[in-house]
Amino acid sequence: VIGTLRLGTIDCGVDLKLARIIGQTTQAHPELDIQIIASNSGSNAKAVIDHEMDVAFVEGEVADDPRLRAWRIETSSLGVIGPAAWRDELADAQWPRLREFPWIITSPQCSYCVLLESLDAKYDLQLKPLVIAEAFSEVKGLVAEELGLSIADLDGAADLVDSGQLFVWPHFNYDMPVWLIASASRAEEPAIVSFVRYATAVHEASPRRKTRPFPTPGSVSVPS
Repeated sequence: VIGTLRLGTIDCGVDLKLARIIGQTTQAHPELDIQIIASNSGSNAKAVIDHEMDVAFVEGEVADDPRLRAWRIETSSLGVIGPAAWRDELADAQWPRLREFPWIITSPQCSYCVLLESLDAKYDLQLKPLVIAEAFSEVKGLVAEELGLSIADLDGAADLVDSGQLFVWPHFNYDMPVWLIASASRAEEPAIVSFVRYATAVHEASPRRKTRPFPTPGSVSVPS
């Protein structure tokens, strides 16, 4: 295999194991260059469909799109996070109470933002975003600084929960699939086939640790 493989990545709480996958792929194909392009799930899916990326990692519901081939590699366990200082006020609160607080969101093309929009419609929250941040790491930090609530991968937020800067609202959790995708019309190209083979093998050999047992009484999910 010779040439360049354009790989779309996402900033999320899941370990995509990029170094191992890329290392194994380039070791097997030393004349294959891999170009990494960081974006969000919505933009990555569009770029793959438009043949501007060859393969990409995304979160969310993409498996039913006939323009894509998708391989599920992980699950991102999501919850609502807030500043630790707000714990006592919100621990027993339900969704209507949360509409009174500011929210920190990611870009509209991000899967977390799409989920939040679904929740907004389901519970008539009429959420008022305070800040739009591109990176998951930025969201965690802004929440810890008491600027608002947000949705986050619970493994990715665990360090700030453990350190007492964040708390997890105990009434919601959602398992979001993480996929590797390629264009359906290009899925059999040698470079794509090889990368997918190594990526799925790496993830199958190294299953993700289970999300820490944060309390989740009364959890709900959003219908797909």
